[in-house]
Amino acid sequence: MLNMTKIKSNLRGKSLILATALTVAGCAQGQDYQPFTLTARADYFVAQGVIDGSTPGVVRKALNAHPEIKKIIMQYVPGSADDEANLEASRLLRESGISMVVPEGGLVASGGTDMFLAGVQRDVGSGACIGVHSWGAGSFINPIAGRDVPKDDPQHQLYLSYYDEIGIDPAFYWYTLDAADADNIHYMTLAEMQQYGIATSSIAGNAEAQEPACEAVEQRYGFS
Repeated sequence: MLNMTKIKSNLRGKSLILATALTVAGCAQGQDYQPFTLTARADYFVAQGVIDGSTPGVVRKALNAHPEIKKIIMQYVPGSADDEANLEASRLLRESGISMVVPEGGLVASGGTDMFLAGVQRDVGSGACIGVHSWGAGSFINPIAGRDVPKDDPQHQLYLSYYDEIGIDPAFYWYTLDAADADNIHYMTLAEMQQYGIATSSIAGNAEAQEPACEAVEQRYGFS
């Protein structure tokens, strides 16, 4: 079975962590699960799907096949089922000098947001959905929320080290732990995105993402 220590997901309305873990591990049938893909267009990749153990290989293959492409449009990346694989893939993208875009009508959340932050340049379209939440650990009988783990616990270092590498204020990490618990998602406001430097360019403020609109994006892609 998949290691469930720090699985991240924002699949709403389900037994979130377990549903994602079982699907990725191949131990359950009938769940909506689309693994991460990078599809080459003229001068950019389109990213969609859940980040899992296959993602570093997907990223390497795409970068090797199209070294001239330096931009990813993150259309719909709702989370990750493997934190270590997510950070490995994200570091590969950072080292390759990739820029990231969440377009109008696009959505990243949880581990997808962490991957987006790997972009050397980051653009957020008007009304794009950027979701965050705490990681969860333990079991359903004895769950552990990230915010309840002492700040000096080594479990926090996985993402603190990553954010330090890519130049993201560690305050963002602590903010995500309080923004929503592991079974829910919080879509960042414009003010929050500006506060934590989510984008490297200005974000249009006339169409801030609203939760119903973000849920509609989830439904459009069949994950809710």
